[in-house]
Amino acid sequence: MKGFEMRDKRQCVGLTQREVAASMGVNQGQVSRWEKGVDPISTEWHNEFMLLMLDKKTVALIKINRKRTRRDRIGGRHGQTGF
Repeated sequence: MKGFEMRDKRQCVGLTQREVAASMGVNQGQVSRWEKGVDPISTEWHNEFMLLMLDKKTVALIKINRKRTRRDRIGGRHGQTGF
């Protein structure tokens, strides 16, 4: 994975470098170096990062699904209220 891809994935799920670092047990500077391409990310850290991204995407999708389900119960499939 190239550094810019890592940055794009992180930003896509709405995490800061500091949050990624804390979740992975590294410091923010290390995440920055990976994203800038200064240090290559090892397979182990890459896998850890991808699991973190998957977890964050799953949480986001669950939240979106809950909102849709709630909206469907309240006013129909597209938020229609019947007016």
